[in-house]
Amino acid sequence: MQNKRNGSSKGDKIMLIIRIVLSVLVIILALLQISGTVDQAIDYAVPLLGVYLLILSVQEWKQNRGSAILSICLALFIFIVTYIVWFQ
Repeated sequence: MQNKRNGSSKGDKIMLIIRIVLSVLVIILALLQISGTVDQAIDYAVPLLGVYLLILSVQEWKQNRGSAILSICLALFIFIVTYIVWFQ
């Protein structure tokens, strides 16, 4: 595992950090929604999950194209549903 991280580019490391931050934000927003502290927290967590999937697909493109294409399709679905819910 250590060799894989040392061999990755600076861009890959930055995208990994962004993915971790997005994951933590989604978990925090989901917990706020579940606890009832913030009523609209899930409205922000879902689009962040779409961004997470797009970043994941960029990172997976070279190793596993099938997984990357699935991530892109899911992210597009999330963005379309979010648009419909927010603006319709």
